[in-house]
Amino acid sequence: MKSLKNRKTLKNLAKLIKTSDTKSTCLAKRREREKSHRASENDDAKNDRLAKRREAYRSKITTQKSKTVAHANSNNKTVYLYNFDVLKNGMLHDQFWAKHNMKQFRKSIQFEIFQCTICKEAWPLNTKPKAPMS
Repeated sequence: MKSLKNRKTLKNLAKLIKTSDTKSTCLAKRREREKSHRASENDDAKNDRLAKRREAYRSKITTQKSKTVAHANSNNKTVYLYNFDVLKNGMLHDQFWAKHNMKQFRKSIQFEIFQCTICKEAWPLNTKPKAPMS
């Protein structure tokens, strides 16, 4: 077990020491190994590899789509406000970006009242106090 940890440590150190030239040679060797491996694989292995690749691509695309939703919504907002046709695009308060902004605003103005136990003075706070009010 100890030798395995030493090997991992040595590999990590080797990765840190590598220069760009050695990295490029390592990448070239890796490409050659992958080519030779693919040339010798059977149809079932190839189909499995390609299925995994397609699934990884699909998951990557879905995460990219979810990241671009906010950007797309801001574009929708710009287009909506530029054209401003209620009959064609619907009411302003029905737009996704408007609902999202209203929800964020309502969330930001939610306060709780905390009262000092000694002087009975009350303070509105967005979060719970770190120490008890005394």
